[in-house]
Amino acid sequence: MNKNDLRFQKTELLIKTTYFNLKKRGSISVKVKDLCDTAMINKTTFYAHYETIEHLHKAVCMDFVTRILAPNPYIDKMQGEMRTLIYSILNDFAENMPTVEKLYGDDLHALVNDIETVLMEHFVQDSVNEDYELAIRFCIGGAFRLLAREKDLSRIQKTVDLIEKVLNS
Repeated sequence: MNKNDLRFQKTELLIKTTYFNLKKRGSISVKVKDLCDTAMINKTTFYAHYETIEHLHKAVCMDFVTRILAPNPYIDKMQGEMRTLIYSILNDFAENMPTVEKLYGDDLHALVNDIETVLMEHFVQDSVNEDYELAIRFCIGGAFRLLAREKDLSRIQKTVDLIEKVLNS
C-alpha cells in the first residue's frame, strides 16, 4: 500500500474517526468486526492499515494527545513560562476529561507516556544537553503522574514549584 495515496489516507482517517467515535460513545472494548461494520470496510482493509486493534488504539490516543497539546500557546515557551504551561496543559486535559476517560480508562501510565512523547518532541532538540533532557523527562513523567488525578490546589502548586526547581538547577 502507498501511504501517500489519497485513498489510503482517507481510509486511515475513516478507521481512526470511527474508532474514536465508538470509544466516545462508551464502547469499552471495540472489536475489529464492530469497527469494520460501522465504517463499512472489510477486515482486510482494516488489517492493511493496522496489525491489531491495540495498534489502532495507540495511534488514536497519540492523535488525541497531539490534538490537545498542539494548539497550546505555551508549548514552545517551556523555559520562561513553565508554570503557565503546566496549568494550561492541566486545564486542556480537564476540559477533555470525558474523552480522556473513554480512551484511557484507568491507565494513567499510558496517558502520561503519550503526553511525555508529544512534549519531548517539542522540548528536546539536538542542541539540548543530556542533563536538561533528563530533567525534562523527570518533570514530565513524574509530575504529570502526580498532577493527572490531583484535585488539591496546594499540592498542585507544590508540584509545579518542584518542577521549576528541577529545571532551573
